[in-house]
Amino acid sequence: MSGIDPELHQAVRALAAARRAVSEAAVARETLRQEIAASALGQQLTEAESRLLLARDAEADARALLDELAQMAYAAHGDKHPHPAVAIRELTVLDYDQKLARQWAETNLRAALVLDYKKFEKAVKDLGAPDFVRIHTTPQVTVSADLSAYTP
Repeated sequence: MSGIDPELHQAVRALAAARRAVSEAAVARETLRQEIAASALGQQLTEAESRLLLARDAEADARALLDELAQMAYAAHGDKHPHPAVAIRELTVLDYDQKLARQWAETNLRAALVLDYKKFEKAVKDLGAPDFVRIHTTPQVTVSADLSAYTP
């Protein structure tokens, strides 16, 4: 261990101990999950979850049918309240060619244009940096996944 900072070595040991504690807690949780799943109560929970999924599917189907019928009633009669529990709202929707919209925004509404930073950074790395970009390196710490040699 010569040349290794004792405080850094202690930090590695602390991380190793914390990782071991996480692993042990995860194993204990999984053991409990398996025990619960195998129990009568766990089986009841699984059945209840299945019933819930089926009920949600039925709810979605019922909503889709109601929406379709309400739209049809509105189209046929223009009634925005075809039922006491149902209302129709008219939303304003814009249909446009995105390419043409971008061209228009470049001239008329530059604030609407957003820079894709990831694409910009890739282009700078590939094509070279403009004067306002400073490229430098910065250290990033990586830690071995296996710290078992440092646990007591």
